[in-house]
Amino acid sequence: MASPEALRLLQEAVAAILSITSSCGDASGKAARNAWGDLKTGVNQAGAHLGEVMDEVTDERSSVLGFIGDFGTGVKMYRAQAEAMALSLLKLPEWEAAANRDPALKAKLVQLGSKIEDKLGPAPELPKAPEPAASPALAVAGAAAPVSEAVARPLAASPVVAPAAAAAALAVAAAAAREPAPAAAPEVFVPPPRDFLAAAPSFLEVAPRKPSKGPVSSLASAADETRHMLRSGFKAMADIHFEIEDAKGDTEKAMSVFNELAPAVSRAHFEYTRHTRPRTDYNGEDSASEAGTPHSMPSRPTFSFETDYLAETLDGLAWEPMTVLKFLHSLRMAKRIHAKRIQSVATMLTQISPTYRDAVRSDQFLMKWLGVIRGESEPLHLVSYGFASSLRWATWHAGWHWVHRRRHKTDVSEKHHKIWTSRKESLTQSSELPKEVIEKLLDAAWSAVQHCVIQRWPEEGRGLAQTMMSWIKPTDDEGPLKDEFLEHFQCIEDSKALQESLCGDLSWMIWNMAWHVANKSKNYSTDSQQALVRAERHLQRAFRGVNQWRGVNLGGWFLLEPGPCTHFWEKLPPQAKEQHCEWGACAALGPNEAASRLREHRKTYFTKEDFAEMKAAGLTHVRLPFGAWCVVGPRPGEPYVGPCLDQLDQAMNDLEAAGMNVLLDLHGTPGGESAEPPCGRKDDKWCSENWSAEESLKVLGIVAKRYAGRSCVCGIGVMNEPSETHPAQNLTKYYEDAVEVVRRAGMRAGSVAVVLPIFTEYRIGEFLGLWEQNFAAYEDCVFDVHFYQCFGRVWSMKSLEGHMEAAKTREATLRSLPMCCVSEWSIAFPGGVAPSDEVKLKETYKRFGEIQLKAYETATHGWFFWTWKDSAGIDWNLQECLKQGIIEVPKGGRDSDMYRP
Repeated sequence: MASPEALRLLQEAVAAILSITSSCGDASGKAARNAWGDLKTGVNQAGAHLGEVMDEVTDERSSVLGFIGDFGTGVKMYRAQAEAMALSLLKLPEWEAAANRDPALKAKLVQLGSKIEDKLGPAPELPKAPEPAASPALAVAGAAAPVSEAVARPLAASPVVAPAAAAAALAVAAAAAREPAPAAAPEVFVPPPRDFLAAAPSFLEVAPRKPSKGPVSSLASAADETRHMLRSGFKAMADIHFEIEDAKGDTEKAMSVFNELAPAVSRAHFEYTRHTRPRTDYNGEDSASEAGTPHSMPSRPTFSFETDYLAETLDGLAWEPMTVLKFLHSLRMAKRIHAKRIQSVATMLTQISPTYRDAVRSDQFLMKWLGVIRGESEPLHLVSYGFASSLRWATWHAGWHWVHRRRHKTDVSEKHHKIWTSRKESLTQSSELPKEVIEKLLDAAWSAVQHCVIQRWPEEGRGLAQTMMSWIKPTDDEGPLKDEFLEHFQCIEDSKALQESLCGDLSWMIWNMAWHVANKSKNYSTDSQQALVRAERHLQRAFRGVNQWRGVNLGGWFLLEPGPCTHFWEKLPPQAKEQHCEWGACAALGPNEAASRLREHRKTYFTKEDFAEMKAAGLTHVRLPFGAWCVVGPRPGEPYVGPCLDQLDQAMNDLEAAGMNVLLDLHGTPGGESAEPPCGRKDDKWCSENWSAEESLKVLGIVAKRYAGRSCVCGIGVMNEPSETHPAQNLTKYYEDAVEVVRRAGMRAGSVAVVLPIFTEYRIGEFLGLWEQNFAAYEDCVFDVHFYQCFGRVWSMKSLEGHMEAAKTREATLRSLPMCCVSEWSIAFPGGVAPSDEVKLKETYKRFGEIQLKAYETATHGWFFWTWKDSAGIDWNLQECLKQGIIEVPKGGRDSDMYRP
C-alpha cells in the first residue's frame, strides 16, 4: 500500500488544483506552484500504488491532466517534469481514456513533448475560430435562431464590441427577421444572450455577501444565502458575454460559470427538499412524525413553503427557464466529461420548479435530453444505468466484505469495506432519487448481504453436526436480517417515491446480488450463476423499463447477399451472377465496374420512403449490417469496394431524420469470422486463424468514435455470426477488448449497448460461464442469439407441430440469459414442412410469427426480423408480411413480467 503521507499530499494537491481550475485561476501562480510541488512529491511516494491512490483521491481526471498541461506550458522550466508527470498518469487506463475523450485536453498534453504524442497519437485538429466579423452572430443559449435585434442593439451600443462586429450583428438580426436561420450545431457551447439580466427578478440585485460556513438555523438566513448564490450564478451567466471572442463561446469560462451556478441550484434543491418533505433520520425514525414509528418513511406532502421569503427566492429559479436549460445543454455537449454533473443540475431545476418542467415539456430538444420530467406526485419509474450499476457494485463489495470477515481475512475484508463506503458516499450524493430513498436502498443492501452470508457461513460454535449439515443442505432462507431487508423496502414503497415495479426490481437486484456472492463463496456454481443472471435482468428492467427494440435488419445494403438484394444480382453479367457473396461478385466484375455498381446500389437500395413505412408499421429500430471494408477499405488483395463512410453517414442521417433508432453491426470483420457468405465471402478454405481480432477492434474504434454523438444509435455489434470453430475463450477475450474500445471512443454505458454474439443457442452455457467469471467487463452489454428453424438436418426432421413447440421453448432460453436480444429471425421452414395450400400456408406463417414474437418479447432488449425486403420469399420479407397481415408489430410497452427470469 502507498504511504499515508502520499495519500495526504495528493489529496491536498488535487483539492488545490480543482480550486484553481474551477475559478479559472493562474495555472503558473504561487498557488499552482504549491499544488505542483505536492502533486509531484505525492506521485513519487505513491510509486507502484499510484493508480489505487489516485482512484481514491479523485475522479476529476481531466481537470488534473489539464492543470499539468497548463502548468508545463506556462512555466517552461517545468515542461520536462510536467511531461514525465503526465506520462506517469497516462499509464493508468482510465486516465489515458480521459485524455483521449477530450480533443482539447489531448492537444494541450501533446504540446508538452513528443513522448506524450507517441502515447496518445498526434494532436487533433481543433475547430478554427471564425472571422471576427461573424462573431456577434451568437445563438440565444443554444436555440436554433441567431441573435434577435433586441440582443444585437445592446451589442452595437457596447464599447466592448468593435464597430464592424456590431454592424455585422445588426445585419444578422435583420436577416433573421426575414427568414429562419439554420439550426446551431449542438456540439459547441452557445452562451446566453447579452441582456440576460434585463428581466431578472429584483432580488438578484441585492448586494453580494459571503455565505456562512456553518449550519443554517432559520428559513430567513437560508433564503438569504440561497439568494446570494443564485445571484452570483446567474450574474456570471450574463457576464460571460464580455469574454466571448467567437461564435462558439469560451467553453472554459462557461465551465467556471457552471461551477458558480451548480452549488446555488444544489443549495436551492436542498432547501426545497428540507422544507417540503419531512426528513428521515439514518436509523429509520421519522424526525417529523409525532408518533416516531421506527422504520417508517413519510409520503411526500404537497408542495408548500413555510415563509414567502424562501418561496420568493426559489421562485427566482423560474426566471428565463429556457435560456438556463439550453445554456446547460450546450455546455454539456461541449464538456462531455462533466455531462453527468451538468445533467444533475438541470434535473434539480426541473424538480424544484413547475415552470422548468413546463419548459422541458414544450421543447422537443430538451425532452430528448431530460426525458419526461415527473411531477411532484408522480413516482419515478426508471433509474439511470449508472445509478443501478453503482448500487449493484456496492452490494457486491458489501457481500465480499462480510464473506471475508466471517472467514477472518481482515485485510481483504477491509479492502471491500473501503470500496463499499466509497460507493455508498457516491450514491448518497446523487440527486437522482430522494436522499432518504437512497439511504434505505443501501441499508437494505447491507441487511441482505449479512443475511445471505450468515446463511452460507454460520456462526462458529454451532457444533460440528450443524456446521456439516449447513454445508450439505443450506439453511432455510429466513431470519431477522431478511425481515430488516423487507422492512427497508416497505418503507420505500410507503414513501410513494418509486413506482412499485421499480421498487421491486431494485429489491430483487440487491437480493440476488447478495445471494450470488454468498453462493460463490461456497462454490455453489449453479446457484451463484442463476442469482447473477436474475440480478442482471432486474438491473436491466430498472434501467430500461418496458421499452423494447422492435426492429428489422437492413440486409443487403452495405454488405451484399443474394437473397436481400436479388435485383442487384439479376443485373450482373453471367460470370458475376454465379457468385454467392460480395467477394465473388466484386472479383468477377473487376474494380472499376464493381465500384460503379456498388456506389449506385448503396445510394438507392433503401430510401426515406422505406424508413417512413417502417415507422408507420410500429417498428422503432433497425439493425444496419456493414462490412469492415466500408469503414477502412479492402485489405491488400481483397476485391471489396470501400471505404464508403460518406454513404454510411447519409444512411445515418436519413434514419435519424425518420425517427428510427440504429443498431450498428460489424457484419463482416477483417478476414471473416466464418466461411459463410454473411461475412462477405464464401470460402471453403477458411479457418479461424484468418480472422483478425486486432483489425476488427480498429474498425470498431473508428465507427464508435464517428457515431458516438448520434442520439439515434442504440447499440453497436462487434461481429455477426462467429464460426463454432472459434473457442469461446478467444471470443470473450475479443468481446471484452471490444467493449473497452467502444467505451473509450465515447459510446458510454447507459447510452449505447455493446452487442456480443453467442449466435447459436447451443453455445449459451459456455458463454454464460465465462461471463460470470468476469462480468465486470460487460457493463451495458447484450448477448445476441439468432433463431432460424430452416437450416440443418435437425429441422428438416421435425413436423410442423414440432417446429411450433420448438419455437415456444425459446422463451425459457432467453430467460436464462442475463441480457439478450434476438437480432435475426424469420418465419422460414425447411422444404416440405409447411403446407402447400396458399391459405393454409399464410395461416401457418402467421401462427409461427406470433409464437416467436411472444418468446422474443422476453429478451431484455428486443428483436430484429431478417430482413426488410428479400426476394427469397415472404418468409424472409417483413415488408410483405406486414402488408399481408402475417406479422403484426406489438404496440406499447411490454408486459411487466417479461424481464423476470
